[in-house]
Amino acid sequence: GSGRRRTVVAAAAMALATGAALLLWDRGRMSQAAAPDADEGREIVHALLQGVYRALEYRDEEAAYHALEQVVHGPLLQRLFLEHRQALAMEHLGGAVARVRRLDLTEVQSLAPLPREAAAAPGFAGEAGWTLEAVLSHWGHEHRRRLHYQAGFEIVAIDRQWRLTGLSWQWEAGP
Repeated sequence: GSGRRRTVVAAAAMALATGAALLLWDRGRMSQAAAPDADEGREIVHALLQGVYRALEYRDEEAAYHALEQVVHGPLLQRLFLEHRQALAMEHLGGAVARVRRLDLTEVQSLAPLPREAAAAPGFAGEAGWTLEAVLSHWGHEHRRRLHYQAGFEIVAIDRQWRLTGLSWQWEAGP
């Protein structure tokens, strides 16, 4: 039935997210004293952001949480999941539903290793800018939007996978 299909889809998405995170771990291996170079940092940030937006498209809370925990860790995981639950509640009340069609990373800069005292595991911080092309659906019609975001981030290696542990919005803008 639809429950089994949802489980299979969720398992496939988690396998993809885990595979991408492990691949990027191998490419971006580092010590506590170094941040990845610009290209590696860009790949890691892009893969993690894509994983976050994919996870947030799940309507099933359990599938969304499991997919999200493949790319996010710590208090940020709980914060993003709770925001997702609120969005689902609004959807059930007839609110708009957003679907991300494309994510373009426009910049990754200021890459720096996390200070030893601030991180229990190797990691790095920086700033990223990205653009989302999304479709918002409500009341039987759709609106296409192009949204721009700028945020500071922290990424830590946990269980041999890169995971977002911090995300601080600096600005967001729509059309």
